Amino acid sequence: MSSSLLAAASVSHAFTMPPDNMSLARRHNQEETLARRRGLCASLGCDAARLTTMQQVHGSAVAAVKPASEGTCIEGADGLIVDRLGVVLMALSADCPLISVCDPVAGVLGLAHAGWRGTVAGIAEALVKAMREQFSCRPERCVAAISPSAGPERYEVGEDVCRAAAQTMPDHERFFRRRAGALYFDLWLANVGQLLAAGVAPARIDLAGVCTIADRRFYSYRRDGAGTGHAALAVAMR
Repeated sequence: MSSSLLAAASVSHAFTMPPDNMSLARRHNQEETLARRRGLCASLGCDAARLTTMQQVHGSAVAAVKPASEGTCIEGADGLIVDRLGVVLMALSADCPLISVCDPVAGVLGLAHAGWRGTVAGIAEALVKAMREQFSCRPERCVAAISPSAGPERYEVGEDVCRAAAQTMPDHERFFRRRAGALYFDLWLANVGQLLAAGVAPARIDLAGVCTIADRRFYSYRRDGAGTGHAALAVAMR
C-alpha cells in the first residue's frame, strides 16, 4: 500500500505482502520474522529498536506510546498514538482494515486495527478522539489511510454481527447487504464513516479499496484459513 496523503504528511509507511509473513505466532520461524521486521524498519529509515506494536484484542482501546514503552508490544490495545518522530507503529492483518491517521501540523500519528469487532466498537473514531484529547490534534487537519482488507463483496458475516452493530451504530443498516441468502458487512464504508464522524474531511481519507479475500497477492484468513500469514502496516513520522 502506498498512500499519497500519508506521504504528503511526511509519514513513512509500508504495507507488506507475501511471502513476508510478519506474525510471530509460529515459534519455529520467529528469528526470521524478527529479521523481516528489522528490515521493514530499515526501509522506512527508522531504528528497529523503536518498533512498537499492539496486542490486537479486537476492541477499541487506544494507547499513547510513551518513551518508556517504545519498542514494546502494548497489551490490551487495538490502537496506538504517538507524538514523536521516528517511532514506528505496526499492526498486523490477514483481512482486517488497518487505519493510519496523522495530524502533520501537531506532529501526531495514530494506527488502529479494525476487525469487525473493533469496527462495531468504534475503533476508528476512538483513534481520532484519543489523538485530539491527548495531543491536541485537530481532525480537520488530519489525513487518514485504510489498508487493503476484506471487501464488501466478499466479507460474509453472521446475524450476530448485524445484531452487535445495531447496539452501537445507529445507522448500521447501510453497512450490511444481503445477497443470495448471505449477509455481507462493508468494513470500508463503516470505517470511513467513523473517520468522517470524527471530523476528518472526505478528501483527506485514502481508501485502498483492494479486497484481500479476492486478491491473491495478499494474506487472507477468510480465504486460506488459520494457517495463513499476516501482513503488516508500519508507519512513522519523519
